[in-house]
Amino acid sequence: MVLLEKWSPFRDLELLDRQLGWMRKPLRFELDPAPAADVYESDDEIVVELEVPGYEQDELTVEFADHTVAISGHRERKAEDSPRLHERVEADFARRFALPANTDTARMTAMYGKGMLTLHIPKAVRQDAVKVPIERA
Repeated sequence: MVLLEKWSPFRDLELLDRQLGWMRKPLRFELDPAPAADVYESDDEIVVELEVPGYEQDELTVEFADHTVAISGHRERKAEDSPRLHERVEADFARRFALPANTDTARMTAMYGKGMLTLHIPKAVRQDAVKVPIERA
C-alpha cells in the first residue's frame, strides 16, 4: 500500500528557502590584508609610505636583504576583545619592494606616526667615472 502525502505549498516553499537561502545572507568579501603603499623617488632618496592604521610600533618589522626591503606586521586580538560587529582585518601582512643597486641601506630610516609607516632610503653618493690604466701582461 502506497501512502500519498497531501500536497503542501508550505513544504515546497520551505524546500525552496533551503535551496536559495544563501542568497539572503550578506555577501562577505575577503579583503587583501596588505596595506596600501606609495613609493616616491627623487635624485637623493626613495621614500616608501605604508598605511598601517591600528598597528603599534612594536607590531611592525622592517628588514633589508638582497636589494629588497620587506615590511611585515603582526597583530593579535586581545582575549578581552569580542566585538559585536567585526569588520577590521586582523590578518598578518607582508610587503616587499625591490630597490635599485644605488641605495645606501645603512642610512635607511623608518618613522611611524598617525597610522603611516614611512621609510627614507637614501641613494648612494655617485662617484665620478674613474679611468683604469691597462698594464701590459
